Amino acid sequence: MIATGLLALLAAGVDWQAVPGHLAQVTAGMTALALAVLVLELIANAWKWSAALRLHDLPHPWGFLFRVSCMAYFFNNFMPSAIGGDVYRVYRTWPKDAAKSRAVSAVLLERLTGLAAMLLNGAFGALLLVERSELARSYLVLAACGVLGGVIGVGLLYFGGMERLARLVHRFPRLEPLESNLRRIVRPRREWLTLLAASFAFQWLAAAYVYCTFAAVGVHLDLGAALLITAAAGVAAVLP
Repeated sequence: MIATGLLALLAAGVDWQAVPGHLAQVTAGMTALALAVLVLELIANAWKWSAALRLHDLPHPWGFLFRVSCMAYFFNNFMPSAIGGDVYRVYRTWPKDAAKSRAVSAVLLERLTGLAAMLLNGAFGALLLVERSELARSYLVLAACGVLGGVIGVGLLYFGGMERLARLVHRFPRLEPLESNLRRIVRPRREWLTLLAASFAFQWLAAAYVYCTFAAVGVHLDLGAALLITAAAGVAAVLP
């Protein structure tokens, strides 16, 4: 509902009479570059998902994950539900002889890490625009609150959080998969570096895609605007 309202508000502010003129300015070269960047995004997406799966001891061939990621991209963008692609990814990596919650946890971890990278990139973009944009200043305040909340959450998890969760699982056995997956995730493994690197690469490619699509219709964006637009669009995409 919120996303629908934002789309309606956006549509109301569009000068529809100017749209044909912008479309007439579309350049083939920049459009092709945007499509190439989109392909690189899909490659990075499979890369970070692969790392998240390995953190859960669910290795899969990268080629298989890339094909599934492409199908998931289609479901997310052209089906009524924005989570259809994630459901498909869970279904295709559902282990047959192990805890099935690991496939769900891997997608959630990949999504949350990507969200954090997106918000941090957006904060960097907002810093570049802070002197001339009220939106950028507001974004930085919200980002600072988010970082503080994340630091507190991680601190609570590492300093006693797992023990409290273990006691809770003892009382409510249905929570055992949550504890098991968290213990896998918090292990210091090199897959974390891969996941973080791929997440930031994906978000920078997303910003490059935004830049190329604007440039294709003759609209110039600077780096800060591209990063901030990417973050704002990403936040809107997860709204109900």
